[in-house]
Amino acid sequence: MGVKIPEEIRFNAEGLIPAIIQDVESGRVLMLAYMNREALARTLATGETWFYSRSRRELWHKGATSGHRQYIVNASYDCDADALLFQVRQVGVACHEGEFSCFHNPLALQVSSPKVPGGRKPAPRDAGQADMGSAATANPTGVGTVTADLGAVLTEVFQVIKERQATRPEGSYTTYLFNNGQDKILKKIGEEAGETIIASKNDSRREILYELADLYYHTLVLLAYHDLEPGQLAAELAARLPANDPLAPKNQ
Repeated sequence: MGVKIPEEIRFNAEGLIPAIIQDVESGRVLMLAYMNREALARTLATGETWFYSRSRRELWHKGATSGHRQYIVNASYDCDADALLFQVRQVGVACHEGEFSCFHNPLALQVSSPKVPGGRKPAPRDAGQADMGSAATANPTGVGTVTADLGAVLTEVFQVIKERQATRPEGSYTTYLFNNGQDKILKKIGEEAGETIIASKNDSRREILYELADLYYHTLVLLAYHDLEPGQLAAELAARLPANDPLAPKNQ
């Protein structure tokens, strides 16, 4: 294809090199696949990802069948020249299981306090951060360093969700949720609720905040799906506020 591949790039004995695909907006790793020289040449020539399937022993163009294409923004290789990194704008989802990232299966660390510089636990996976913007990263450094008005932030996030619902921009995680409908949204709420429970059982304040933020985000998507507003939810909660008793669900 007339594409110049740097001579220092090192393919393995099978003529392959691993390629890491990263979402350019959120920074989330989407997938790991392999390229041979031809796949890399096509990737560089077209600006879309091409890979080599080790099982089928053939080239494949990401999104050719599903429409979930990856448009390359930046490309680089590591210091040993034996691994590639592509930052992309993902259309739809990267995973064949319908998840935004292939790396969606949690793996629990077997230590109670991971040794991290600064004493903070690494942030868990993101959900919707690329869409939530500043609201999703208001406290990236740890617990207690930044505070914000919850109502104002939820309103801001909901406005972004409504805009995504109306315009359905390609590559948006919120677009992906609305396009896949109620079952997908409910599934994600169930998953985030479960992860919040695990965070609480781990007694990790940072993880609790992170998972609750994911849960809040997905419940706001559900509100938008049903054409409801946060103000209506606020009114329902306000109606439950007795003068002297703690807030409690009506059926208790």
